[in-house]
Amino acid sequence: MARFVALDRLRALAVLSMIQGHTFSALLAPGALPPWLMELHALVHGLTAPAFLFGAGLAFGVSTYPRYDLHRCDGPALRARLVRVLVLLVLGYALQLPGASLFAALRLHDAALAPVLRVGPLHLIAFCLLVCQLGACFFRTPLRHAAFALVAATVVTALSPWVWAHELALALGPWVGPWVDGGRGSLFPIFPWASFVFFGVACAGMPRLNAPSPQGARAWLALGGVLTLASYGAFLAGVRLAEPRWFWQASPLHVLFRVGLVTLLLGALHLGAHVARAVLIARHSLVAYVVHLLLLYGTPLTPNLERRYGLALDAGRCSLVFGGVLGITLLTVYGWAWLGRERATQRAVLQAALTLLGLLVLSR
Repeated sequence: MARFVALDRLRALAVLSMIQGHTFSALLAPGALPPWLMELHALVHGLTAPAFLFGAGLAFGVSTYPRYDLHRCDGPALRARLVRVLVLLVLGYALQLPGASLFAALRLHDAALAPVLRVGPLHLIAFCLLVCQLGACFFRTPLRHAAFALVAATVVTALSPWVWAHELALALGPWVGPWVDGGRGSLFPIFPWASFVFFGVACAGMPRLNAPSPQGARAWLALGGVLTLASYGAFLAGVRLAEPRWFWQASPLHVLFRVGLVTLLLGALHLGAHVARAVLIARHSLVAYVVHLLLLYGTPLTPNLERRYGLALDAGRCSLVFGGVLGITLLTVYGWAWLGRERATQRAVLQAALTLLGLLVLSR
């Protein structure tokens, strides 16, 4: 099956933007950039997470629908998908442990436990992939499954203002509440963030969007144009669909506007995709995600850059740190990919060693 190169491009851009955004948000001193540049920076990085999540959903669809029966029945493909869901959940929680220690987390209570239980992008993607995988057990054709994903996206989008207005996260307790809305500090609760993943899955089931370039590019651009213009036009007309205090977090208009911008970007990236090679960092986005976070926020074996330089660097020095973090991340990604191609046994040994080291660190 040919790779969806435009999707690789989208995911690669999202990863690069994510690394730059996390670095500058953690280290750049307030006022180090002109106000107009800070606004542009915020606008660009407001699309990073939607693109990352939409790309995860689209990747699920384009890898599942051409071989749908293999993923529906009990077999290696299904088991591999479920293992990946488990890995994402474990990594998501492990990255939030205080001092990377499981025993330290077990001693926490009440408000101190909240940062460990909050829902991040890895938790959310794991949840959405599990829902989509379970959906494949009930819907016999890719078209029906894509329709299910579209309904799920629509329901999540429509209910988000109601969920946030009723502050369900506080009512459902510290373990379930973080999954629902942002009331307990989660940056990526199900409402509304799961809608981006489900919209991505749904788009994978639309034949026109997956047509070769330039036909596919025109379809993506048309979809993005309709969503963007319709949502922005409704905003200008005074429609909000959410309480003012929750507009930027939960309004369906804001969700659809960002989905529109992401699909417009994907359409632009689809142009000429038939003559381009896949982007390696997109295939190993999870490795890039974990590595850059460990470099920024430290491990028991490496320094915490945020603690040492947090909100204290000018734009030049912050850019140098970003270059260093990006360079090490890219080298790790390319090294990991090379091991997979040329030294599969050595990579398996390295993976086992890293897992053992992680368990030893967590059990401190």
